[in-house]
Amino acid sequence: AYLANPAATAKILNDDGVIAVCNPGSITIPSRGASISSMLKVEGWDTSSIKSIEITLYGVCHTYPDDLDILLVGPTGAKSLLMSDCGGSNKINNATLTFSSQASINLPDSSSIASGNYKPTDYQLGDVFTTPAPAGAYAADLSVFNGTNPSGTWSLYMQDDSSGDSGTIAYGWSLSIQSLPSLPPTIAIASNVSSLKAGQTATLSFTLSEASTDFSADDLIATGGSISNFTGSGTAYTATFTPTAGSTADGIISVASGTFSDAAGNTNIDGADANNSLSLSIDTLPPAIAVASNVSTLKAGQTATLSFTLSEASTDFSADD
Repeated sequence: AYLANPAATAKILNDDGVIAVCNPGSITIPSRGASISSMLKVEGWDTSSIKSIEITLYGVCHTYPDDLDILLVGPTGAKSLLMSDCGGSNKINNATLTFSSQASINLPDSSSIASGNYKPTDYQLGDVFTTPAPAGAYAADLSVFNGTNPSGTWSLYMQDDSSGDSGTIAYGWSLSIQSLPSLPPTIAIASNVSSLKAGQTATLSFTLSEASTDFSADDLIATGGSISNFTGSGTAYTATFTPTAGSTADGIISVASGTFSDAAGNTNIDGADANNSLSLSIDTLPPAIAVASNVSTLKAGQTATLSFTLSEASTDFSADD
């Protein structure tokens, strides 16, 4: 049986990559019979993968919770039991139950279940869910979703595996997903000038696609000059490039792959990208001049023709020099 209002669209809760979605529809769990399902839909996260998930059930009631089995199935088919054979014969009344791998305790085996945060708990292996739930085996382990893509339909399956008792999840359920961006961070390097002469410097800018806490001056590779005054944070950094004296070799600044990471731990892999290597034309070699004469000696009435040969073209060399 499928509920009305079967899907909801994922929303970002904050800047840390948390996806949250909720289906508030009431769920009735009848005494022994077909599995009951409720669904949520996550959209627009095709380039993400799951770091961890948390599931909350609102208004859980059941007259004999030891009979209650609840299974979560993700869009890729990964599945985990949330609870099975817990709480004994003690009625659950309007409890809010949150399940996560980070929780410190399991649901009780035979004592009363109260609202709280719990690890997925199964006290009797070999559970069998009826249609439309997928076939087992089932583990009580939310880490099976880690690394999978969150986009698609998430399904919650509930069943009472014995006759005579029933229950509800009065206010529906929610799913909170901590996601990892699958795309690695990138960097673009720019300069305020394209060429440098003796005595000049360039101001370099480094723009990261994602904030990084481990990008540093040590990540920069420079030839034909040196880097100084490195500063910045997050996604924006600057530095000064000073060309090597007496050189006409191009100045090249780059950042290799695998040198910095984003908050999720992904390292950059764009070391060969065009915008990840900057080339500056350098000429810090001072011009030289050679003076020659057509004769080595002069007598009265004679003149010499002098020649002045510059190592580089000049527009300001004159007789006044």
